[in-house]
Amino acid sequence: MAAAYGLLLGWAIQCGYCFLTMSINYLFRIAINPLSDAITLELPSKGIVSFTSVRTIGTAAFAIMSVLAGWLFARNIQDIFLVTSLFTLVGFFLSLKPFQF
Repeated sequence: MAAAYGLLLGWAIQCGYCFLTMSINYLFRIAINPLSDAITLELPSKGIVSFTSVRTIGTAAFAIMSVLAGWLFARNIQDIFLVTSLFTLVGFFLSLKPFQF
């Protein structure tokens, strides 16, 4: 019984580390959606782009990426971490130099 308790305790500690890592990650990522909504609403109000074009391009990009990711992950599910990491890095590097409208 003590061995089973030891295994459960080890599993709980590993889950705690995983939970802590995910919590820290999402703590910083939670602000992305409200900021992107604010930018999406601010640019059309300044007359820089139309709201319709922003929504249309976003919907088309989401559909294309869903199909491509589904095709890639259906072939090899182990690529999901690599692809997610690459997109995160690309997004990070794009955020270093702000776009000029």
